[in-house]
Amino acid sequence: MAAVDASRAQRSADRRIPLLRTADAQDLWGQPGTLFLDVRSGGDFAYGHIAGAINVPEKNWRRACPSCARAGDRHRRLLQERRLRKSLWAAIRLRNAGLLQTKIYPAGWNEWQLHGLPTRSSAPR
Repeated sequence: MAAVDASRAQRSADRRIPLLRTADAQDLWGQPGTLFLDVRSGGDFAYGHIAGAINVPEKNWRRACPSCARAGDRHRRLLQERRLRKSLWAAIRLRNAGLLQTKIYPAGWNEWQLHGLPTRSSAPR
């Protein structure tokens, strides 16, 4: 009975998606193999995003997810979005595709920018 309970506890722990603080996200941002996926709209992404992030809006997820899955589990997936719901669903999809290192940066773009961390913009200002 104890082995069954331990197995169930391990599966439950494996499903938890870590939430990152800004300092942790910044540390990972500087490491090779880290990929930030920004699930905000294309307009929000164009206005400003974490440097190096890739925009995968929720409406484009089905088309984009297979290419993310092909990148393999060796990459850490970090999702940032000002509304946690979209990031959570994207993280669940990535984990279900086998990308178990997926994490969520719930503070997102606004917090990243407030800390003066590296950003990019493609929108005219």
